[in-house]
Amino acid sequence: MNSANAFCYVPKNSEDKKIYKNQVNQKITSNIIEINFSNLKKLQKNYVQQTPNFCISCQASLNHLSIVKQRDGQTVWQCEFCDYVNPLNVPYNNNLIPKEKDVFFMLEKSNQKNKVQQQEEEQKQSKQQEYSMNIENDQDADLNDQRTIIFCLDNSGSMSSGTVFKDQDGESRYMSRKACVEKAIHSQILEMQKKYPNRKVGIVLFSKDVTILGDCQSAPVSISKEGQFDKLFELGQNHYENLFKNNVSQVNNMPQKYKEIRTNGSTALGPGLAVSLGLASQSPQSGSSIILCTDGLANEGIGQLEDKKDYETYEKMGQLAKSLGILIHTITMRGNESDVRVLGKLSDTTGGRTSRVGPADFNSNFVELVSSDLVATKVEIVVQLHEGLVMIEGSPHTDLGNATENSSITYQYAVKDNYDFKGRNSIPIQSKIFFSTLQGDKMVRIITQEQKITYEYQQAVQEVQINILSKHANKVNAQQALFGSAPQAQQQQALWGNFIKNQVQPDNFSQQAQYNVHCQQQQKLDKAINKKIAHIEKNDDNKQELDDVDQECFDMF
Repeated sequence: MNSANAFCYVPKNSEDKKIYKNQVNQKITSNIIEINFSNLKKLQKNYVQQTPNFCISCQASLNHLSIVKQRDGQTVWQCEFCDYVNPLNVPYNNNLIPKEKDVFFMLEKSNQKNKVQQQEEEQKQSKQQEYSMNIENDQDADLNDQRTIIFCLDNSGSMSSGTVFKDQDGESRYMSRKACVEKAIHSQILEMQKKYPNRKVGIVLFSKDVTILGDCQSAPVSISKEGQFDKLFELGQNHYENLFKNNVSQVNNMPQKYKEIRTNGSTALGPGLAVSLGLASQSPQSGSSIILCTDGLANEGIGQLEDKKDYETYEKMGQLAKSLGILIHTITMRGNESDVRVLGKLSDTTGGRTSRVGPADFNSNFVELVSSDLVATKVEIVVQLHEGLVMIEGSPHTDLGNATENSSITYQYAVKDNYDFKGRNSIPIQSKIFFSTLQGDKMVRIITQEQKITYEYQQAVQEVQINILSKHANKVNAQQALFGSAPQAQQQQALWGNFIKNQVQPDNFSQQAQYNVHCQQQQKLDKAINKKIAHIEKNDDNKQELDDVDQECFDMF
């Protein structure tokens, strides 16, 4: 958990309060925290095998800032978030309070055969109430080897169309879209055979119907595009065992088998993705990925986006993938309409990524997506604020679902009007991150930080982390442009731009460097929002250009 501000600014006079209230109303302040998952996989190996102590009143967790006392013969903890006095049904000892600000707790081990031993261990530790750390060996490499990667590929007639592009040597080359995908798959299979030889890899094709090639070691299975989601999902489930028998180390003919199947017909993207989800749900390892690649609009079966607009199907598939620990990445092709807004939202819901590429970029994008590993599933975040603070927008509780090493989320808060901090010089902020590991263990990570209080605005902005402000502003404004009002996003851009500029101190070189990066990102997003507004004002039917603009917005996520 990182704070944009080292200080919590509390305005003291009427003029300062007026300015601050205006900033809060505009939802533009420097009171932002960021939670990321870059080191979750590494840190979770050191954990405490017991349930945390939570405040009865506000559900904050006992932490390294807590003070535990003896009162009338009973051990009590006065919560530093809400001042509630909590009785602790254990003897007072020095090991009752966590020693670190960042602690992992094991709530439930997934190994059922050791359940009795686990309960005995927990009862023993509960009596001792000591924060001793368990350390596990690094099993991540083996676990990642067991993931299933499914290439869900458009095989409609338009995939045979070609284009001329410059290769790495600057030479002009002509390749069909399908040939570009084939080359990328071949490269990724070779890479996985070296790094992850035990992974399961397979192909699902969609055109006028759906074809499961699987690992290409058995006869393909054709599935009609007709039918509702549940039926298509079940068909995928039923074929996993037979069509995904072999590890990637035993698969060499997949690109050739893919090449041999002729392109034809329309785009049953929805049915293809439903079948792929069914297959991925049967993987023995959490963290499977579906890489969806298309050059057009879904126009057959469920999930049509051409004439009909079946958004509900994609919402359903996104939520299901999220609950199953499956990432869905999407790749669309420049120069073609695919409805990036819908497919991008689908990927974002699952923790996946979306990209829009030309022929020369296929391989590099496949590299990024195949190597994008899930680090946690069923992620729920609860941000605990001191009672003198309030969230400016949204809920302090977030059901994130899946998280990769690149996942992050920001929250913005404000000081309550006329709250009396009674001379306090600091306040606590806590994040509780509940999640399941790839092994299936249920854990919670609790991070508690202390933030100093200042009544001087200049002191508050002296050490502001511009990069955190920038990340929050870019994502909020990009979301507004995608799913809200582009003109409103344009207004927010201007307000945030001026606000961030005013936070940069002339003698703070770190802030200046971060601000330069922010300006580059802001210019890119400004350009995208302006294009979107122009598109709306002209009532332009060029949906390919709109997809390009929407992709530029998703790039800010």
